[in-house]
Amino acid sequence: NTIKLWSKVLKALPDSRLVLKALAFVDEKTRHLFWHRFQQQGIDQSRIDLLPPTQPLSAFLDEYRLMDIALDSIPYNGGTTTCDALWMGVPVLTLSGEHFCSRMSNGILHAAYMPEWISYSEGQYIQKAIDFASNPEQLQKSRETQRQKIKQSPLCQAQQFTQQLEKTYRDMILSKQ
Repeated sequence: NTIKLWSKVLKALPDSRLVLKALAFVDEKTRHLFWHRFQQQGIDQSRIDLLPPTQPLSAFLDEYRLMDIALDSIPYNGGTTTCDALWMGVPVLTLSGEHFCSRMSNGILHAAYMPEWISYSEGQYIQKAIDFASNPEQLQKSRETQRQKIKQSPLCQAQQFTQQLEKTYRDMILSKQ
């Protein structure tokens, strides 16, 4: 499902490229399998970069500067990868599902004050990809301000979160008495 969805985005944005990183891409057969799956969707191999992970972590994070938008996977959304991208100034476009595993990025994006990056249908996901990719000036502006915005958001306010959670627990206990 993810490859089909990403392929639709690539078809809608013919000048775009997709970079995927995974340990599995060290293996040549795995890379060829992925390229074949994209080719079955009408996407030329030259538009897909399949890379192994970069070490150390600082180098891995630095590579986000090469990206404009991170496309979230379905039905299993990103968690750490979503946070990494956001921290490095790269917005994440997600398709929210009905289950926890397909709503992870939804929760993260809401906590980061970025609900405009959440879509609820494939059509909306593709249209948002087109709209956001067509506005490089806004993407650059977002990149410059995003980390500070995230630092001030509930996503990075652990003490406030904990206090609210404790209050919720107290309220639940008191309501049972």
